[in-house]
Amino acid sequence: MEVFNMNNILNFMKKNGAIALCLIATMIFATTTTAYAGMNNLGPGDDYEFDVPVETEPSTNTQIVIDIVNTHEIYLVDVTGTKTWVDNNDQDGTRPDEITIHLYADGEDTGKSTTLSEATNWKYSFKNLPQYKDGSLIDYTVIEEVPEGYTVDYIVGD
Repeated sequence: MEVFNMNNILNFMKKNGAIALCLIATMIFATTTTAYAGMNNLGPGDDYEFDVPVETEPSTNTQIVIDIVNTHEIYLVDVTGTKTWVDNNDQDGTRPDEITIHLYADGEDTGKSTTLSEATNWKYSFKNLPQYKDGSLIDYTVIEEVPEGYTVDYIVGD
């Protein structure tokens, strides 16, 4: 049995003009997949050391094909909030039965909306939204369809 560790693989790659990799998530040998524990906590550029045993027969030329698969975790966020009415508990009887909230990402309408009412306790939630686009944090906002006779203020915070 021949043991290939990361140093051996990198030396092989340097001698043969291959590209050196700094983050390896999964190694696949033929039809066998081996996942290495602890790699989920690595960031770009982090080194990881491991040994890979490879069975070889003594008098044969062995070609080892290594497919390296990096898995990128997509970070998700939820946008939630509550509609608060400042109308002295609907003293004039003008509060609508429902309102619509539209979700925007970086100032652009996402096409997602939701309806709020007493049945939802005037709460809204847009779940499992991507946190980043092209490496930049997405700025999510909501815009309410303001009922006639009302004005709106937006308060951002936890």
